[in-house]
Amino acid sequence: MIAVIDDDEAVRNAVRVVLEAASFTTRSFGSAEQFLESGAVLQTACVVTDIQMTGLSGFELKAKLAEDAPLVPFIFITAFGDERTRSKATAAGAIAFLKKPFTDSALIEAVQKALKRT
Repeated sequence: MIAVIDDDEAVRNAVRVVLEAASFTTRSFGSAEQFLESGAVLQTACVVTDIQMTGLSGFELKAKLAEDAPLVPFIFITAFGDERTRSKATAAGAIAFLKKPFTDSALIEAVQKALKRT
């Protein structure tokens, strides 16, 4: 299952629709906290998450999951695609860093790459 986490409902739904059209199973969450409380962590093969969200950020979620599910690959999506943010994502262990708006094919390729690494 691919976990899609973004506090922007429109983005969350768009990502989910693209991934499901590419035959991936998804679950979407409006916050990192909602994801953590869902019990879905152990069924998660990949996380696609926004970096800046209300509550825990994508980076904070990645750090928190490093304890419980260290092998789950992360794809960070953000409206802030500056080099500093990209470097921080890479340092955090991101498989991919996608600046919004990104193409459907870029998202699908990132997920495929993430799943091959697990």
